[in-house]
Amino acid sequence: MTSRFMSVDPGTVRSGWAVFDGTSLEAWGVLECGARDRFVDRLAFMVKGLEQDLFRRHRCSAWALEWPAGRTRGHIPPELESLARSLRAIARAGKQPFYAYHPSTITAAVRPRGTKGWDRKAILRTGVELLYPELRGQEVPEDAIDAVAVAHTHLCKSREKELTR
Repeated sequence: MTSRFMSVDPGTVRSGWAVFDGTSLEAWGVLECGARDRFVDRLAFMVKGLEQDLFRRHRCSAWALEWPAGRTRGHIPPELESLARSLRAIARAGKQPFYAYHPSTITAAVRPRGTKGWDRKAILRTGVELLYPELRGQEVPEDAIDAVAVAHTHLCKSREKELTR
């Protein structure tokens, strides 16, 4: 399992992030830029902020990312795909492990019992707050909740890989 990693819920205006050391949540937050800026400027801001300002500052060694998915099968919003592909390219260039998870996999990893039929945001918030009680009662933005859910999914999948070896 990766010891220190950053999970990202990518967005072109707001990206949630969380840093885990082993199974411990170390830090979380949201990186936000101006919605009216040109896309190329927003993309550059997000990539620089996530990679240089957060990933390096927290001395992470791997990435876990929610891979963007569109509402219809096979459709990924091009802006989100550009951000995800940019982060994957940075990881490859630095020879850092990069893990991408589909939104449905993330939802399944944190879904508490009895939440069938709930909307995804409610499932993620409820599940994350049950799994990480230190977040209860805090004003945690949805994007940061999503990033913690991505991290939890990564931890679950890493543990599954260890058990099946």
